[in-house]
Amino acid sequence: MELIRSLHAVAGIVLILAGLMQIIFPKGGIRHAMSGLTYLAAWVVIVVSTVIVGNYLNSSMAILGFYLAFSGWRFAVSRRSAHKTVDKVAVAVAIICGLGTIAVSVHFFLVKDKAVLIGILIGLAYLALVGRDLFIYVLNQKNKKKDPSKSLWYFQHIQRMYLSFIIALLSFGLIQDLFHDTLLNWLIPASAGTTLLLASLWYFRRKLDKEKHKT
Repeated sequence: MELIRSLHAVAGIVLILAGLMQIIFPKGGIRHAMSGLTYLAAWVVIVVSTVIVGNYLNSSMAILGFYLAFSGWRFAVSRRSAHKTVDKVAVAVAIICGLGTIAVSVHFFLVKDKAVLIGILIGLAYLALVGRDLFIYVLNQKNKKKDPSKSLWYFQHIQRMYLSFIIALLSFGLIQDLFHDTLLNWLIPASAGTTLLLASLWYFRRKLDKEKHKT
């Protein structure tokens, strides 16, 4: 188990560094692509090691982070092409994990365990982030906001990668107890990550608008 914990720690460091490189490096270049694959590979190690040594809530949070990173990568790879079976399987697995998280949260509520709040937050995150994918890509419901242009896959890629990075920061803060307060361990990484996400979306939207005006 110590070997797995050490591997988990190393993968966590690699994930954070690769995530920062994703943010810093110019989008579309070879460095961005390589750091993205490294980031995704680190998430795989994190998920496997967390399932082995962690509890259900930790594992559920890791799987959600991996799902967002994987689906973000798939948007960049497939771009405007139709989603394949692997994407639908990923959505189905994520939904099952989300429902399991809610069920565990109900159990925590019944036994008056303080972890119920964390479980509810993770469960709601699943419903919010993965629920849309379930209706569109698995149940084949019409996406009213579907955009055939570059902006659809481009912003889905950015949003999902950033959200997975926020989950990584949240997990790191909770496990290391960085601020010696559970609420602060949630709020500070989430606030910093959300601010970074919104600023990046604003920047890239302006960049795309300028490109459209040039053409």
